[in-house]
Amino acid sequence: MLLDVLWPDTHPDIANNRLKVAMHHLRQTFGRIAGDGHPDDIIIFRDGCYLFNPRNKIWSDVEAFEHAWQVGRQLEVAGKLSQAIVYYQQAEALYQGDFLEQDVFEEWTLVRREELRDIYLTIVDKLSHYWFDTGDVTAAIEGWKKIIARDAWREDVYRQLMICFNRIGQRGRALQCYETCRHALRQQLGVEPEAETVALYNRLCDGPDRWPSSPAARDSRGVMENLNARLTAT
Repeated sequence: MLLDVLWPDTHPDIANNRLKVAMHHLRQTFGRIAGDGHPDDIIIFRDGCYLFNPRNKIWSDVEAFEHAWQVGRQLEVAGKLSQAIVYYQQAEALYQGDFLEQDVFEEWTLVRREELRDIYLTIVDKLSHYWFDTGDVTAAIEGWKKIIARDAWREDVYRQLMICFNRIGQRGRALQCYETCRHALRQQLGVEPEAETVALYNRLCDGPDRWPSSPAARDSRGVMENLNARLTAT
């Protein structure tokens, strides 16, 4: 399998020798990183396969990321949101870039990359909602901006940013968010913003005197009444 993947057009004997040389260098590299133990103990050959020695503890950022995500979800479902947030923050900190982003043409990485990326964006969205709901609007803005940087067509996130900027008295930036959203949708997808986004923009244009005096709900997602509530909540 490795020979076919790495050297598909090479004679098997030559490819096999290259594989042995590559594994030797790989063992030496891992040995220098580990700093202890014999390099040959790190990667072993068993039943015709190369594998990491199961006796060694190997830390993987992907495994740590997914573990923090799963624990966070379990805690959130159990109603322990503040504890879940700790794990979500750990997961976000672990995500330093898309999975094997340098291998953009390797088909086997595509599904995994998108899966991990979607989890990351979900985590950032959850954290941003938490920060908004607990009064840290600046942190919420930074979080939602991270999502837009990776997914420029997320209208729901643009709406959240519009609400946030309006909340901190920067209505001009809130209106600019709408223009950025409209431009991105037109340029990349050839569509106009959703009615909910347009309605929010129009109400922002009306000015603060046209907003309801009391919130109708805490969460802004879904319906226009909730968007209004978050814009006027204190």
